[in-house]
Amino acid sequence: MTPLRLAALGLASLLTATAPAHETADHPDHKFEEGQHYAVLENIPPAEVPEGKTELIEFFWYGCPHCYRLEPLLKPWLEERTDTVHVRLVPAVFSARWVVGARVYYTLELMDRLDLHPVVFNLVHEQDRPLQSGEGIGRMLEIFEIDPATFAETFRSQAVTDRLEEARELPKTYGIDGVPALAVDGRYRITTRNATNYQMLLDIADFLIHEKP
Repeated sequence: MTPLRLAALGLASLLTATAPAHETADHPDHKFEEGQHYAVLENIPPAEVPEGKTELIEFFWYGCPHCYRLEPLLKPWLEERTDTVHVRLVPAVFSARWVVGARVYYTLELMDRLDLHPVVFNLVHEQDRPLQSGEGIGRMLEIFEIDPATFAETFRSQAVTDRLEEARELPKTYGIDGVPALAVDGRYRITTRNATNYQMLLDIADFLIHEKP
């Protein structure tokens, strides 16, 4: 079996793998405090989300090892809350180096292939495959039934370029200066400065979603 085929099998397993469930949250009864565990935001336009749901925004970068480690916790956490949480992923752009990753995410979104979102993380952090060009990334994803030419064309498209404005400006709106970071209901910001581990980020989000202090 070729190395490429072995890599394909390893990456494909991500599409169906689930992280072990946590029997109890790390901080089930803790009352998290403003300033220490989260920041209250002001003058953020209200999100347009389905009735009865709370918006959760995750700001991330494919090159971020902390975002990569949060991903296997976040996926099952969200799957358990599909009735109450509306998730929005934003590939933050803080420098020119981050633009390619944002283009990859928006390309997958436009191609309706966000199932490959964890695969891209794996390519970068497990396979040590840098994200450099639309053509190269399209070839890496060809084993997942991605047409490299279509991917490269979408990657360079005006539609993707237009979405980069969101990736640059939304972190500023929410006062985000690093990733991973979460925003809840347009009212609260949670960063790694507010938590001692990745699970705690989600525990704080749970608290804010349910309590809305």
